[in-house]
Amino acid sequence: MVWYVPPLSPIQNAAEAGHVGMDGLIPDVDSLRTPLRYLANMLTAGDEAPVRLALKRLLAMRSYKRMQLVEKQEVQSILDDVGLTKLQVEEMYRYLAIANYEDRFVIPTAHREEALSDAFAERNGCGFSFGEGCSGHSDNSMFGQRKANRRDFIDTVQGGWRKWQLGARTNNEAGVMKAVTDFYQNDGLNVPVYILFISDGGVRDTRGITKIMTEAAKLPIFWQFVGLGGRSYGILKDLDDMTGRLVDNCSFFELDDLDDVSEEALYENMLEEFPSWLKEAREIGLIQK
Repeated sequence: MVWYVPPLSPIQNAAEAGHVGMDGLIPDVDSLRTPLRYLANMLTAGDEAPVRLALKRLLAMRSYKRMQLVEKQEVQSILDDVGLTKLQVEEMYRYLAIANYEDRFVIPTAHREEALSDAFAERNGCGFSFGEGCSGHSDNSMFGQRKANRRDFIDTVQGGWRKWQLGARTNNEAGVMKAVTDFYQNDGLNVPVYILFISDGGVRDTRGITKIMTEAAKLPIFWQFVGLGGRSYGILKDLDDMTGRLVDNCSFFELDDLDDVSEEALYENMLEEFPSWLKEAREIGLIQK
């Protein structure tokens, strides 16, 4: 969010000159050339209110700190208007506006006497090499261990794929969905959740998946199913039109290859129905407004 808020001084000067509206003691966010709708579509599923509030709070922080440091006044009303406390503003200022040198960079510690005496002689050297020159190809990682690959990951993580509880060698979509809904209910979550469910096909448990998705419609969970590089997606392709649910809580699309679609098109497909689900879920009280 910081990238979309210019420094306070030009905005304040423009506001005082009448070129930008004012909202109390801070510039009016709606009168700035900030891409609210773009940010909302990217960050909050189309809801502009959280983005607008975040921008107002950033402007309020700058205005409050300017009054505090330049004019030696602490105007609490600036914070009250955007629902911030003095402690929260100081924390925001600490991390967003005045980061210490050691917080911005990782500075390795070293002794001056251990520095190279002749840097010119080292100009063609490699920082990390294991005898293969500077080609960049090595069987070892930078820290000496053998580089891991996909096969190592599958064979070693959580005891190897043969010991995985869900999805071990066979399709178990219903079991995975049940695990997600059980976790949500048992953990006491009270926020809307977006689930990205990727399948390579072979879906056959129509009855089990239908039952789980019907019950899951009563929870603030949206399911985005993606068929990737496979076939026989079965009930996943028909869930979007399935009746008997409290709300349409899912969507499906399929791709043969991720490289065949642009990132823009991919994200448009992934978020196509999520905003409408959010709106409907709020209207029926599934999500708190």
